[in-house]
Amino acid sequence: MHWLVCFDISDDKRRRKVVKLLQQHGERVQFSVFELRLHGQQLSELKTQVAKVIKLPDRLHYIPLCGKDLGRRMADGQGTVLYFQDYRLVT
Repeated sequence: MHWLVCFDISDDKRRRKVVKLLQQHGERVQFSVFELRLHGQQLSELKTQVAKVIKLPDRLHYIPLCGKDLGRRMADGQGTVLYFQDYRLVT
């Protein structure tokens, strides 16, 4: 499943730690916005890791994105539209 993660973290050190965690799972689309591709357990693990870093008044929002919406997204300016490739493992 695709997720849009938006955050507002005032402390530079905590923000860098959260950015490192998010970069492991997706792409940064703006300074405080990431597009991630995570499945149930992966999302739970990420949220647990993030919860260990953030403090009040930090905020993160996890917004699910459906396939229909992903196909209609656009970017202006220097932004680029990211397309995750589906893959299958054949053994």
